Amino acid sequence: MKKILTSTILAISIFAINANANEEQIRQQAQQKANSVKTLSGDAKTACQIILCLAAVGTPPTQCIKPLDILHSMKPWKRPGFLAKCPR
Repeated sequence: MKKILTSTILAISIFAINANANEEQIRQQAQQKANSVKTLSGDAKTACQIILCLAAVGTPPTQCIKPLDILHSMKPWKRPGFLAKCPR
């Protein structure tokens, strides 16, 4: 009985140490991702805004007026290439 109890306590301790190590690793990975996030600008930003505005259900929000005006002012054959500037 004493061996089982000792083995159980040892196993729980090892599990707890691994769980803490995993949590710390997950936190570090999340921090690295947060540090690597970049803000879009220029054509890439506009292209992404247009895609989001086109995906709006119903009436697009007022923030979509300028991006959609840009889209509608383009020649139709240039639109796909411009929208491809939005990173995936």
